[in-house]
Amino acid sequence: MKNFKFSPVVFGIIILCFFLPFINISCGGLSVVKFSGYELAFGTSISENSGFGHSDTRKVDAEPLAALSWIAAAGGLVFCFINNKKKNMILSGISAAGVVLMVILAIKLSNDASKQPGLTMDFGIGYYLALIFFIANSGLSYFNYKNEAAKTNVINGEST
Repeated sequence: MKNFKFSPVVFGIIILCFFLPFINISCGGLSVVKFSGYELAFGTSISENSGFGHSDTRKVDAEPLAALSWIAAAGGLVFCFINNKKKNMILSGISAAGVVLMVILAIKLSNDASKQPGLTMDFGIGYYLALIFFIANSGLSYFNYKNEAAKTNVINGEST
């Protein structure tokens, strides 16, 4: 079976997903603020309307779990171009780590939002797409690893 070389594209898509809306925070059904994955990962500033035409700028610190998820995607993309016998197994592990980090991020953000009365938080399309692509890349990279291992065993005359 053919070994698919899709990981660079998938990791690139995951990185692009970080520029899409990741979370939407609302109060009483009205959207208060939206953050992209990139803004969560590296921090941003938001303007708060304090009334009477005056607005204050507030710095929002980076979320370490989002940053680690982005680093997993960027690291996976870089590692795609390194020649290594176990590259697909490592890419599968990087993607699996991305899945775990994204799930822990969701749990943490949900818990943080639930502590604020009246606030609700919804996950955006960027979050869900990044999670789906991390999952898909993990499984497909593992499949490619097993396929390469089976080919190596046939070439070496070993039975699987």
